Amino acid sequence: MRNASIKFILLIGIVFFLAACAPSQIKNPAAAAIDADPQTSFFEACRKGDMINVMRLVEENRVDVNLTDPYSWTGFMYAIQNGHEGLAEYFLRKKVNIRYQDKEGLTPLMVAVNERHPGMVELLLEYGADPVQQDKHGYTALMWGIYNNSWCSIPLLLATKKGIDLQNGFGETALHLALDYRLYDFATLIIQHNANIAIQNNKGQTALHLAVHENLPDIVALLIKKKANLNCRDKQGFTPLMLSAQSGSEQIIVMLVENGAALNLKNAEGKTAADLAGAKKHFKIAEYLGKKINP
Repeated sequence: MRNASIKFILLIGIVFFLAACAPSQIKNPAAAAIDADPQTSFFEACRKGDMINVMRLVEENRVDVNLTDPYSWTGFMYAIQNGHEGLAEYFLRKKVNIRYQDKEGLTPLMVAVNERHPGMVELLLEYGADPVQQDKHGYTALMWGIYNNSWCSIPLLLATKKGIDLQNGFGETALHLALDYRLYDFATLIIQHNANIAIQNNKGQTALHLAVHENLPDIVALLIKKKANLNCRDKQGFTPLMLSAQSGSEQIIVMLVENGAALNLKNAEGKTAADLAGAKKHFKIAEYLGKKINP
């Protein structure tokens, strides 16, 4: 794929060179428009994937490859947004700033992920795009991939082994987000890539808290296998067992208890898991927990 795009760029370069060398008697309207407003023409050409006019403007030094528009976007970002991979590679070969961030903190890599262009993501990573960069809200490219359900880009980003455990402004990691958005396949994949499952968000919740809250026994089992802390408390003093007792998930209750979850811990209001189960009228669970406490 890379070789094909490079050959295409070289071919376009030859065409551009021949066109520049050929005599011209009459300037066409398109050329006149470019001469009148090269910057506007540049961004329009980038959006359309018009390689010839982009190259003409850049090679004649009429625009800089890192030129930004009033929205703080570069032509490179527009080429990425619209899936013009050959043009994007031309920019990369011209040493465009691959780490550039717009006023919201978005990077070219984030744009590629958001638009679900896995080929573009692969290209950018090959040229050194940094998955660790965060936007002004703390979101990484991986987090944006989860937010936009960019299935094909997620494995590419995870394969870099960079930034998996970074937290956004809410203290959430990519794993937290995958569970919050109920993207359980993503969550499983992230856990399998050795994400730090002990990290707590700003509410004090770990991945296990969220998995229990969403009633996900398969993910709870995976987290237990990965040695998750069964007795970690959130900001309200809730352990995963307490959350499960409240929600009434018998399967998860048994899993947590059989793997050593503490039964007598109390939340900030002084309630145990058995108390919470009884308050929600989950009497079978309350009885089960009571017998485990006093066999």
